Amino acid sequence: MSKRISLAILGAIAFSFFASEPLQAQLPPFWIYGQSVEERASTRIGYWRKDANAGLGEVVISYGRPPWKQAYVQQFDQLTKGKMWRMGDNYWTLLDTNLPVRFGETEIPVGLYYLAVKRSQDGSQWSLVFIDPAASRKKVLDSYDVGTRPKEIPILYKTPLKLGKSESAVQKLTILFKLNQGSQTEGTMRLSWGPHTLEAPVAVHLNKTPVK
Repeated sequence: MSKRISLAILGAIAFSFFASEPLQAQLPPFWIYGQSVEERASTRIGYWRKDANAGLGEVVISYGRPPWKQAYVQQFDQLTKGKMWRMGDNYWTLLDTNLPVRFGETEIPVGLYYLAVKRSQDGSQWSLVFIDPAASRKKVLDSYDVGTRPKEIPILYKTPLKLGKSESAVQKLTILFKLNQGSQTEGTMRLSWGPHTLEAPVAVHLNKTPVK
């Protein structure tokens, strides 16, 4: 091999080595998360046709279950006033419904939604927030961003929530649909966590779904 060729090869190797360093340095740092089994729960109101042995529709909320911490008692207002919370932990809390449903006075069409809870700046009002999942994916939003980037969250609907007290402290977040006694379509959605509850009336529009 000639001296000229050897120098050319060495030069190419040196160039590729030193040229790659700035490119690698430009890569943004990032965290890798997940890769574990995360605790989730769900609550639902579903309807089943006896004559056809087939589903007639259901309303489902799926959510992560963070534990209540005693430190939250003193920090409650600081953590919640004027802020939005993802209503769970890790992955988004989901509402998936193939029936039209009313939360409070807000009509929610059939579809998939991300959910969050929002408290007013003065602390007097609580709201259940319905978020557009398609717009969230387009913006590459994580459920964590609900609390850190609230102005970027694509909110579709909101409805008031009533704050209350639980009979005993609930150690892990619990969300429950419960129909009123004697009713097949009207009830409540209650979120319980620690000593607190948040509740909204719910009405499923079962008669608006055509029977095939």
